[in-house]
Amino acid sequence: MRLGLDKASGKSKCRHQGCLKKPEYISPKGRIKKDTTCVWIAIDSASGGGVAYYCRDCIDKIHDEMKKILNPKLWIFI
Repeated sequence: MRLGLDKASGKSKCRHQGCLKKPEYISPKGRIKKDTTCVWIAIDSASGGGVAYYCRDCIDKIHDEMKKILNPKLWIFI
């Protein structure tokens, strides 16, 4: 897995399931507005791979989800 922050090209859609599609980040066509900050996550697998883009509004949601999942203090409960 690779990830990074970048400026949006205006061609990608936000792939977060709970995206609120706020007009300051998402265009009327449903794409992340050009030159706004977005995060990309690339996943490689044996059958190929893919890249997903997420708008600025969803970056905090993803960060919070990952912090909960990757918190080593919670691993004892699994």
